[in-house]
Amino acid sequence: MIETNENIVDKKDSLKEINPQKPSGAPLILSNLKAGFASIMDDKIEKRISFDELLKINLPSTFVFKVSGDSMCEIGILDGDYVVIQKTQSANIDDIVLGIVDNEFSLKTYKKDALGAYLKPENKDYPIIRPKFSLSIFGVAKGIVRKFK
Repeated sequence: MIETNENIVDKKDSLKEINPQKPSGAPLILSNLKAGFASIMDDKIEKRISFDELLKINLPSTFVFKVSGDSMCEIGILDGDYVVIQKTQSANIDDIVLGIVDNEFSLKTYKKDALGAYLKPENKDYPIIRPKFSLSIFGVAKGIVRKFK
């Protein structure tokens, strides 16, 4: 769950605009990487990979939010991850969205049925979220970043 709008603005680590002056670029090694026994890695760098390009970041309408909670854990979005959100007012069915339900932010999967649009957590322990008053889309998730330790 993403915190309310007031908390997002107040917490410096919760909302960050991507800096267009500092595009990220790390070398992409196209050799297979085995997670088992150590092997000799090819020393050939195929190209540099930019996370801006990979995630199709469109500045200045891209934001990074820190995830709080486990409602999306069954699809690999975990507590403490950073989710990259592209600001938009519309979404497709099954998009992972940052929705605003009755003035509360929530990161969930966007769904529709005969009763209307709703947000679905990706954790069987949580109920779906149907708006009592309003549901709007802040943006669509483009990817996540996870730090180890």
